[in-house]
Amino acid sequence: MEPLSWLRYLVPPREDPAFRVELDRLSVTGLRAIAWVCIGSTALSNFLTLVVLHQPKIGIFALEEIAIVGIGLAGLALSYWKPSRPWALLIGASIGYLVAAVDLAVILQPSHEALFPGQTMAQMPTGVIIVLLVGMATLPVRPLQILALGLSIVGTFLLMTYQVGRWDELSGFSGLHLTTSLVMIAICTGLTAVVYHRRDDAFRARRLAEESFEELRKAQVKLLVSENVASQKRLAAALSHDLNTPLGALTSAFDTIAELYRRRSRESERDDRLDPVFEGVVRSGRQSSERLREVMERMKRLTALDRAEELVADLNQLWEDTVAVVGTELGGNVDVRLDLKPLPQVKCRPQQLSAVFSNLLRNAAAAVTEDGRIDINGDQRDTEVVFRVVDNGRGISAEKLSRLFEPALEVRGSTIATTNWGLFVSRGIIAQHGGRLEIDSREGEGTTATVSLPLSG
Repeated sequence: MEPLSWLRYLVPPREDPAFRVELDRLSVTGLRAIAWVCIGSTALSNFLTLVVLHQPKIGIFALEEIAIVGIGLAGLALSYWKPSRPWALLIGASIGYLVAAVDLAVILQPSHEALFPGQTMAQMPTGVIIVLLVGMATLPVRPLQILALGLSIVGTFLLMTYQVGRWDELSGFSGLHLTTSLVMIAICTGLTAVVYHRRDDAFRARRLAEESFEELRKAQVKLLVSENVASQKRLAAALSHDLNTPLGALTSAFDTIAELYRRRSRESERDDRLDPVFEGVVRSGRQSSERLREVMERMKRLTALDRAEELVADLNQLWEDTVAVVGTELGGNVDVRLDLKPLPQVKCRPQQLSAVFSNLLRNAAAAVTEDGRIDINGDQRDTEVVFRVVDNGRGISAEKLSRLFEPALEVRGSTIATTNWGLFVSRGIIAQHGGRLEIDSREGEGTTATVSLPLSG
């Protein structure tokens, strides 16, 4: 051990701000625990003396229990009073000191000595140890704080002993109990140092695990989004065909118009039979132009999804685009039906929600057999928008349904694959938007995925 390392162990360095917040939270919990110990121990003591031993407590002993219960009730009230919460640790230590002081005052009284002759000094170490152990178990105290508490109790005992004129009893064999108290204080101080540093190590390990888990979750979100982007690329390939068809029609229509115009300009008389041809060509051109416009608008929306910031988006349109994207992968084997009621726009991250919608739709498509059906419903319920993806597939067993959102690794043949990560990440994305993702399924009957999102974003 390095020189003076024991001193650094007894005097911990400045706490991390996050650890300090954790200590404050534990201090409030510890204050309530100490308060209930005061109330509960007194109630148990009265039960044993009144019901079991049939010896009611009277006089100074009754006053002692009333005082301890009052201290406990005061501490319990302070633990729920917000302005006192930053001082919860000090209040908890003060309760321990007050309870010890009341107990010492009682055992130094002549009436106590008359009932228990020669046991005053023997009871003092027991009271000190109980207070210190309860403080260690309930409060996140530092080593020097428990040392100060123990020494203050012993100092109070010495002062009381001097004031009641029983100083001479501290000599000889009785004084050994005082030495025992000091030794126990030193032991409790060392144990507190161990507990404090173990608590610090556990907090750091937990924070590291949380940070690692958050990084893993973000990586999974990026993976889910990247899969959706890959689908958008496949959609772009399909859109190229959709674009070529109306472009060809437009080219043909305009060529026909040009040829008819040249013919008509060469004729001296107007031929009204060409009017229906002109009207048909113009109508075809307009339809092709409208189709091109819809395709281009969809491509613009998909391009906008590359931005990760929050946008005000039309979730119905997002679903329609998602069905268009995933529909190119499903072919004609699955009947996807949209029933979306008019909804207000919602502030969200469209890229992430698009990835969630795509994941739910692919899961539903993977669960149905050939000629399966998927119904997507959307409606507003109070302050939420709710979407339901219902399929008539094979469903999920109750055993798997209970662990559906638990990410895991499993061995498939000679490879290791991840399971449930898509749903796990999807639920995390929905939760970040303030919503809920719920899955209800019955084996052999189908599955319903419900996405609820707040209108407030």
